[in-house]
Amino acid sequence: MDNGAVRRTVQSYNQIAGKYAAKWFDEPVVEPYLNRFIPLVQDRGWVADVGCGPGRDLAYLLKHGVPTIGIDLSMNMLVEARRRVSEGAYILADCRQLPFRSDSLAGIWACASLLHLPRSDFVLALSEFARVLYHGHLFLGLKEGEGEQWTRGTDGSDRFFTYYRSSEIESALGRAGFELIELIRNIDPSASGTTWINAYAEQAKSL
Repeated sequence: MDNGAVRRTVQSYNQIAGKYAAKWFDEPVVEPYLNRFIPLVQDRGWVADVGCGPGRDLAYLLKHGVPTIGIDLSMNMLVEARRRVSEGAYILADCRQLPFRSDSLAGIWACASLLHLPRSDFVLALSEFARVLYHGHLFLGLKEGEGEQWTRGTDGSDRFFTYYRSSEIESALGRAGFELIELIRNIDPSASGTTWINAYAEQAKSL
């Protein structure tokens, strides 16, 4: 299930967890997308924040009454999350093999997490999301582009990224059993030239 790209990226996040949390935890960069997501899952059950990092988005979901479990493969990121959001629940787990029963969650928030998987694992992860959701909703935050590459950050960490086109995301969602609700592209003001693709989807209705 695991591979070198994911392992090395997790190692990098373990090394930079403290600095990453200090830089990003108080930045409200995705709150407009969270505000669009919350009504889709409110009062419907548990949500998983997949790739929760230091817990910024999880804290916002909890603040707005959405019971949320943080999932990450970086133990040090989970340590930072527990330090900042002590009321949160956290699990060290792989998004391609989630520790939940089938049909047990109302939603999955996956912001800037699946972009660290090899492209060959993208539909696998989406299918796992579909397994654990029950008439659920999904948010994906991915970077627009083509190919896969290693990127060295200003902090010296090496992380693996996969880039996607909108049509590719919609096709993969369909193969995994989702229907696209809305897709929003935006240019990240904090990263020169980076365009994010933010996708909302729901599980396809059975015939």
